[in-house]
Amino acid sequence: MGQTSEAEELQRRATDILQNLLENTPSPARKQQLALRFAGFQQLTVDLAIQSGNWCAALELAEKGKNACLSWLLYSLGDESSPTYSEIQKLLNPTTAIADWHISPNALNTFILKHNAPSPIVLSSHISAINSREENQASDGKLPTTVKQHREFADLVQNWNKEYADYREGKDSEEIGQTAWRDRLPDLVTVTISLPERQVYGFKPRSR
Repeated sequence: MGQTSEAEELQRRATDILQNLLENTPSPARKQQLALRFAGFQQLTVDLAIQSGNWCAALELAEKGKNACLSWLLYSLGDESSPTYSEIQKLLNPTTAIADWHISPNALNTFILKHNAPSPIVLSSHISAINSREENQASDGKLPTTVKQHREFADLVQNWNKEYADYREGKDSEEIGQTAWRDRLPDLVTVTISLPERQVYGFKPRSR
């Protein structure tokens, strides 16, 4: 508990320093570079909130980070709006639920939101434990399924990003045309959806 409290204080100080740095950086491009450089720190703040039992805060932090990245991709760096837990609750009714995923360098976290629940159900799978299990599986001469999936996903995203960057710079030829990067979108969406689905089916939901 003492270590968690100390970590929370360090996180607060680091967050203040980073926010001050971003606010005092006049160049939007440089500001975005700094934010992306320290994205891993923001991801770890979600893990810390979960370890502290602040599950609503953890979900809100995860949503804030995701919305910031989407804003950078679609528009430009600026003030991003991000929903609170109570606002997300308004999207639910007695027959619906929401599953939200957040991955950091430390853990894969799953948030299950139910109608009128005071806080989300949180399921965490630590990356170190996953890697340990996969190393044991790899010793049998088989590439673990999760490793294969993540590699395929990483390769697909890398290729798509390059094709899209080339398209933006006008490097696409007339024949390959203007649709090459768009053609990959269905595959990218399929892989993006299948990865978290396979993870969540391995969990056994439990109440807090």
